[in-house]
Amino acid sequence: VDIDNINMSMVDKSMFTSGLNLTKNSMDALTDAGYLKEVTQQKDGSEWVTDEDGDAVPFSSFGGEPTAPASSKIPFVDTDSPWNKAAPPAEKKEDENVEAAVEDKKNAAVDPIDTLTVAKLKEVLKSKGLKVSGNKRDLQARLRQHVNSMLQDSASATAE
Repeated sequence: VDIDNINMSMVDKSMFTSGLNLTKNSMDALTDAGYLKEVTQQKDGSEWVTDEDGDAVPFSSFGGEPTAPASSKIPFVDTDSPWNKAAPPAEKKEDENVEAAVEDKKNAAVDPIDTLTVAKLKEVLKSKGLKVSGNKRDLQARLRQHVNSMLQDSASATAE
């Protein structure tokens, strides 16, 4: 950018002001009266003014003695606040009903039809003269139905 050839009539001059709309003469007058100081803020948050000899002197915008530069800690995240401390883990309570249900399931008899592979299911169904098409659940249901019908037939034969 060629600074010497900038058309200043097209520049928004409000970005160069503090919003106080002070002229240079009024700022000089306030500085001479001791109401204004030029303060330089460093990247670390420290503030400095120049004294009569041109030396940098620490400055505090809050009055009093200058403090150490502000830390870059994030409140409630990087501090030892009660909100930052992890909650203690809750004690594990063993639910007797859940344990009993798990034990019952372990001790329950497993249906032998559920343990058969598709190939075995088809072999058994074929040997009984039943249809062997369908997925595993269909084959299991078909074999269960056949077994239940055989049990009912044997129960009715014994009852007669």
